[in-house]
Amino acid sequence: IRVQAAAVLFIIRRVGLFAKHGTLSRVLRDYTQRAEEIINVSQKRLRDWYLHYQKYGELPAETARWRQSRSRRSGRKKRSKKRAPRSDYWPPQYIEILRSIIKDHPEFFLDEIQEEFKRRTNGARKSASSIWKRLDQIGYSLQMVTYVAAERDAAERRSYLDCINRIVEDPKMLIFLDETAKDRNASRRRRTWAVRGTKAEMPQPLSRVDLRYSMLGACDI
Repeated sequence: IRVQAAAVLFIIRRVGLFAKHGTLSRVLRDYTQRAEEIINVSQKRLRDWYLHYQKYGELPAETARWRQSRSRRSGRKKRSKKRAPRSDYWPPQYIEILRSIIKDHPEFFLDEIQEEFKRRTNGARKSASSIWKRLDQIGYSLQMVTYVAAERDAAERRSYLDCINRIVEDPKMLIFLDETAKDRNASRRRRTWAVRGTKAEMPQPLSRVDLRYSMLGACDI
């Protein structure tokens, strides 16, 4: 876990969670050259760790540990490698259930979608890769989310703009303020599932917490 955590943290600090192919390749090459004296890990494996963290929000070693623990609790035996290939057929009602899960919980990771799908279908099992492929086929992708205030009121916003139009004769009369802040809410998930070509937005109550750091900026024209 320590090796994977160090590698993924290095990559995210350099390129973030949404690196392009060329940029990611350069960072992987740099990390491999720096770490070759300590660990023997290929660029392909580093890429797999990074993409796994994108999909599941955790390291591959953490996912493996969680799956082993769940398997022991359920008492299931390890499947034979010679088993018959599992059908990847999705009936129309399964696709509608998948859509409803994404509508209700767009912030879910693949393993959470998997568990919720199993619950809503009374035990039907679909692999994470199958769910990922099906979401892609029906037009969904992971996108950076924009949180909007659940308390906002469209009528009040229109009234405010109408008032500005009546009072302000020159834009130079205005001073624009913008606040940025960090608190416990900053740890909320940054990506959600959304239909490709649309903006990923989620309503979020702007509740205050005990400790909050804020900064206010102002500018004029």
